[in-house]
Amino acid sequence: MADAGLGRLRTVVFVAPEKLRAGIAATLRAQGFNDVTEAGSIGDFTEHAKLDDVDLIITLSRAEETAVGDVIRNLRLGLLESSPFPVVLALLPSADKEQVMATLDSGVDDLLLFPISGDALVKRIKLFTQDRRPFVVTHDYIGPDRRINPRADQPGTTLIKVPNPVRSRSVGVSDQDIRRGIEDAILVIDRDKLRLNGLHLLRLLFDYLGDADTPPSGTLTTPDFLAACIASCDDTARRARSSSERPIRERAAATAMALRSFTATADPATDPRFSELIRSLEGVINEISAYHGTELKL
Repeated sequence: MADAGLGRLRTVVFVAPEKLRAGIAATLRAQGFNDVTEAGSIGDFTEHAKLDDVDLIITLSRAEETAVGDVIRNLRLGLLESSPFPVVLALLPSADKEQVMATLDSGVDDLLLFPISGDALVKRIKLFTQDRRPFVVTHDYIGPDRRINPRADQPGTTLIKVPNPVRSRSVGVSDQDIRRGIEDAILVIDRDKLRLNGLHLLRLLFDYLGDADTPPSGTLTTPDFLAACIASCDDTARRARSSSERPIRERAAATAMALRSFTATADPATDPRFSELIRSLEGVINEISAYHGTELKL
């Protein structure tokens, strides 16, 4: 049986097939998990995630269910209006390398081959009462770091110690303190994500335009350039929430709007206003640099 601490975990079984979902939920309840919710669709899962912070998610990852990976990725990126830090265990029907990598890339904490016994499942969950991997933050991924013996000083990586709700709940941390830890970690991630968005915009400009010494790479089409810049500016505006980040938020939102006005243009690069758009992107980068107190460089 699971101990009393694990029994307090807010758990969601996010599995589409009804019989399989019900079987996993029944197994957890038999092991002492008292707060188990079943979600059979993305809509159900999203609603549960919004209503209350989830501590543990058990889901099924199959090649024909790529949407499951997408929703976990969106959860980690903070797009579901809920905590991005639940421990996520994915069940896989096989050890197919491509599927394993795709599942890991969505941001899950652990993989287990299915079927699995209730005892084995609880044993794996109990590992998270000790620790969890720190999160790595890049311009397009937020989730557990997968490297062996990760080094915080390794170039190009940002490691962030994030809340571990499985441990917190199991040792009796209050709801208020768990929520405070989540909010503090979100602020840390948002601040670093702003820096990474600025670097990403800098890279996009370099690849698309080149500089005095280097010609454009030629691998980035104008539509792809616009789409990538819009995504980074939208994310920047969403994460720049504090009053001190208002200049970043306003400039990024205005630039995203300007970028969208060019997406229907047959050849935006020939439009005389395009150079002004480039200056707007540079302005977003400069605002982020000023906020972080250091010039962003590739």
